[in-house]
Amino acid sequence: GQYAFLLEGSDPNGLDTMVGSFTADGAGNITAGEEDLNLSSGVVDAMQSITPASKAYVVGSDHRGCLALTTGGVTFVYHFALGSISSGIAGKGRLVEFDTSGTVTGGVMKLRDTSAFSTAAISGNYAFVVADQLPGQFVAAGAFNANAGVISSGAVDTNSQGNIDGAGATYPTAPLSFTGSDTVDTNGRGTFSFTTANGQINSTCYVISATELYCTSSDVQGSNPLYPLFAGRILQQSSAS
Repeated sequence: GQYAFLLEGSDPNGLDTMVGSFTADGAGNITAGEEDLNLSSGVVDAMQSITPASKAYVVGSDHRGCLALTTGGVTFVYHFALGSISSGIAGKGRLVEFDTSGTVTGGVMKLRDTSAFSTAAISGNYAFVVADQLPGQFVAAGAFNANAGVISSGAVDTNSQGNIDGAGATYPTAPLSFTGSDTVDTNGRGTFSFTTANGQINSTCYVISATELYCTSSDVQGSNPLYPLFAGRILQQSSAS
C-alpha cells in the first residue's frame, strides 16, 4: 500500500526535515513515491520523485526490515520496525536512516487512506502541534477550521527561542489568530499557508487520512526568524471542547 512518512534530523551543517510517501507492492518493490525536503543548506526541494525500484525493501518475521529509497540518483537506506499488523499489512512503523550519506534522520510512517486525497476531504476542525528538533528552539500548538480550501478560526501559540508569540518571556493572554488556505492533490500531497499578525507560515503536508496529516515547513530556513524550521502532525478534532 501507500505509506506517508515524516523524518527529522540533521546533516553536518544543521537541521533537516522531510515528508513524503512511497508505494510498496508487498513483494519488496517500490512502485512510486515523492518527498519534500527542507535542508540546512537553505534548499527546499519540493516534490522530489522517488525512483521506482525492485528489491527495495525486505521485512523479517519479527516485523523489522530495511528500505532503500532513491531520489535524484542518490539512494538512502532506512531500518524500520512495523506495527499495527492487520491481515498481514502494517498500519504504521518507525524508521531510522542507516547509510553514509551524511544525514542522520529518524521518524514515523503510516498506511494511507487514498480516499482522502482531495482538498474537499480535509474538512472540519483540526488541531496541530509542530516543533524543531532542538529543545527550546521552536514549538507551536494551535487549531483551525478547514472548509473547501479555506482556513478560518485559526489560533496558535508559539515559543521561538524563548520569545513567546513575539512577546518576550511573558506568556500571552491570548493566542495569535490566523486565516489561510490549503490544497491537496490527487497524490495526497498538500500545502497549508497560515497568515498571522507576525507574518505568513507555509508548510507542505502529506495526507494519511481525512483525520491525520504529516507536515513540515516549506519556507527556506532563516527566511522568517519568528517561524523557524518545524515538523509535526495535524489531527482532526473529534468534538467541540
